[in-house]
Amino acid sequence: MSCALMRAAVFTAFVGVSNSAFAASDTSSETKDLNALTGTASTKSGTVQPERAVEIVILFRSDCAPCRHELNILPGIAAHYPKLAMTLLVLRDDGLLARKSEALHLSNLRIRDVEGTERETMARYGDDRRALPFSAALDAEGRICDRHYGLLGLDTVGKWREAC
Repeated sequence: MSCALMRAAVFTAFVGVSNSAFAASDTSSETKDLNALTGTASTKSGTVQPERAVEIVILFRSDCAPCRHELNILPGIAAHYPKLAMTLLVLRDDGLLARKSEALHLSNLRIRDVEGTERETMARYGDDRRALPFSAALDAEGRICDRHYGLLGLDTVGKWREAC
């Protein structure tokens, strides 16, 4: 075999190996596709961690003084955690929510009437004491991962975001 043919064969083999090595090391498009499918996000350190979706369910009755006070706390929680989903389940309302509608017009807060009786609704979210204020944290699959009696605060919501 001539020297020129030998160099051409070695060069072709080297270029083929180099290109496949570069292609194997460039997984950014594959990682982006995987992130889109699995709901993961890259952190500053470059590691990929799953994003967790937490929903906070708050049970509300307008004849409960602490529940009425909690309505004033919710905008601060919503502002601090703008991607947190919150649902206010209304067990009873005497028109208070309509009067506070402007203050409660938050992009991450849904207000819903309960389905079924008050007792059934409270039991559905794991309330065994039937005491208000009561809130529950739901994980990405809708399972209850924690409950809280008393007024919500940023510290409780922060713990739930980490734990759920």
